Amino acid sequence: MKRRHTLQAYITQAYRRRHEPESIRILAEVYWWGILSLGLIIVLLSGWVALTTLITTLDTIDNGNTSPTDSVEKITGINPDNLHTIIMSVLHRDESGIDTVPAVADPAL
Repeated sequence: MKRRHTLQAYITQAYRRRHEPESIRILAEVYWWGILSLGLIIVLLSGWVALTTLITTLDTIDNGNTSPTDSVEKITGINPDNLHTIIMSVLHRDESGIDTVPAVADPAL
């Protein structure tokens, strides 16, 4: 507790003397370490969330409760069968649709 109080008093005193170059350096270091710590916390939390999501997904697949396509549907909300049907219809339309494009009047004429 004493160390924290001393550190807080040191930073407060540096802030009061912020017009002096020595105090600006102290404040800049405190700012730098604060931003660096915040960035490290964000990276660690992001990694933890990604790892737990991966473990949960792999665990559901390994337990046989669901197939990989079902877990994809749960995570993304996209049914792979419907997606495949839509993609195939778009590809079929693109292959046969160049001549069937409706004529659009040119507004420049």
